[in-house]
Amino acid sequence: MSFHLPLQYASLNSEQEYRLALLRMVQARAELMDGLRCAASLGVQTWAIGAGVIRSLVWDELHGFVVPTRMSDWDFVYYDPTVPMEHEAALRARLAQCDRHVDRKWDVVNQAHVHHWLARENGSIFEAYADLTQAIASWPETATCVAVYLNQNQELEIIAPFGLRDLFELKVRRNSHCLSPQAFAQRRVEKNWQDIWPQLQYVVDGASTT
Repeated sequence: MSFHLPLQYASLNSEQEYRLALLRMVQARAELMDGLRCAASLGVQTWAIGAGVIRSLVWDELHGFVVPTRMSDWDFVYYDPTVPMEHEAALRARLAQCDRHVDRKWDVVNQAHVHHWLARENGSIFEAYADLTQAIASWPETATCVAVYLNQNQELEIIAPFGLRDLFELKVRRNSHCLSPQAFAQRRVEKNWQDIWPQLQYVVDGASTT
């Protein structure tokens, strides 16, 4: 049986169209908007919700799923080099307190400190990220490097350092800045995303594979 994108997404072909479509998707997902409002209430200056939450939202919509794919955790990332590493736990507790969805699990990471635990895990020196956008640009796949937040006017904003084309074209492309081909292949096996979203295409050496 041939696959057809839902009609409202079939003709998208520009970054602006992808962005408008993503904004509409986010606004239509009440659970996500609740999470964004909760996060905005924390008073953190530079933050976003992204990675799997946004990636799964778009892939679900493009596959025409009626029931959203359940998320194991929600990635709340922020950037503040002035606070200690223990600050993450305090924010996680505050998110849980203000969140109406009591079963939601928050993964909270201050991206200003990531280079410290990367150094510990790998035994080598890593340069600190300059800002939140640079940190998001280090995530494993280009389609994963997407996040959203509410600005001071409670308007939705998108952070997508590699753009949104791969995400909307259902392409899983290795982020060559941070992931080796071997690690990419291993992650493909571990995640097994095509069992959930069968129309995904993995991009290997520039060529798409199913």
